[in-house]
Amino acid sequence: MDEYFAGREAELAILDGLLWKAAAGCGQLSVILGPGWIGKTALIQKFLDGQAARVRWVCADRDETGLPGGLLEQFGLAASGYGADPLRAGSALLTKLRQWAGESGASEAPGASGVPGAVLVVDDAQWGDPLSLRALSYALRRLPDAPLLTLLAVRDDEFGCLPPGLVRLIGDRGTRLEVAGLGVAEIRSLAERIGAGPVPPRAARRLLAHTGGVPQYVREVLQAVPRESLRTALSAPDLLLPSPKSLEARVLTALAGCPGPARRLVAAAAVLGARCRLADVAALADLADPLPALEEAIGAGLLAEAIAAGGRCCEFPHASVRA
Repeated sequence: MDEYFAGREAELAILDGLLWKAAAGCGQLSVILGPGWIGKTALIQKFLDGQAARVRWVCADRDETGLPGGLLEQFGLAASGYGADPLRAGSALLTKLRQWAGESGASEAPGASGVPGAVLVVDDAQWGDPLSLRALSYALRRLPDAPLLTLLAVRDDEFGCLPPGLVRLIGDRGTRLEVAGLGVAEIRSLAERIGAGPVPPRAARRLLAHTGGVPQYVREVLQAVPRESLRTALSAPDLLLPSPKSLEARVLTALAGCPGPARRLVAAAAVLGARCRLADVAALADLADPLPALEEAIGAGLLAEAIAAGGRCCEFPHASVRA
């Protein structure tokens, strides 16, 4: 568990309630949605810390999305035995999950028999291979009475990558738990935890604007500024805060993957400010038609489009991307 975890009390309470219901014999399914690096995995880890439930954790990977049965292998099922048939694979997975979850204890309340249910975590589910995810959908549809809580951590902008059957199952029986950035109070608490000292609300609001409230980014910015000058840096709006180290590589990689016009557009926007008129950015980037470049930059997560009274504008997702 992350020793620097802060906040998320409401989300933890919801997960605790779902586990209670599952342990009482009413299978539960929850999808935990949020942007990349927002803390979905940390939330699950914090929730599981100290729980007596049995846990099975599998994690998808972007590089294995095209590997049929990649997730099934993490369940101990040889994918080669099912070909491309999700029904056969789902039947085998159903048997495995029933045995593991221990349906025989479904009628007992949490703590009554020392078997408080089981938790299945599928992290980064948006990158799961189609065969495994369809097999999982098949199995979960047939486990409504199992003492099993299934948690799917999914990036919100890639939720549509899940198989339609699994999306319907989530809509029919699942709970959507959306994880947003930390708020001002939570950022102040996090600053205390990492030894940055008390941070005034105004400074916390600036950190929120700079990082989007992403916990990892907040930590890295706080740790990058010497403690003796931290309050001054956070209180000086004309002083550009450092960008989070973990974000730098991702931004530069995304930028390198964009065509030349999109790179010029992003660079021009960074010069002009956090939000600027698209016409001004296009003029600085020397682009007669900036829309294709803007679409590329938006797709790479580098810019967002905004409509203002002065016309179409572009802006950065948060200030640390511009930094």
